[in-house]
Amino acid sequence: MRRSIGHRLVFLSSASAIVANQLLVNYDVKLVVLLSCLMLFSSGIGMMLGRST
Repeated sequence: MRRSIGHRLVFLSSASAIVANQLLVNYDVKLVVLLSCLMLFSSGIGMMLGRST
C-alpha cells in the first residue's frame, strides 16, 4: 500500500512540474485554476483512500 501511495505522489509531483513548465511557457489563468482544482481533488481522494484502508 505504501509503495502505491509513493508512486502516486511521484506521479503527481512530476505531472505538476510538467504543468508548471507549460504555464511558464504559456501562462493562462484557466490552467492555473484547473490545476489547483485537480490537486485539491486528488488530495481529497488520497485522504478518503487513507481513511478507508
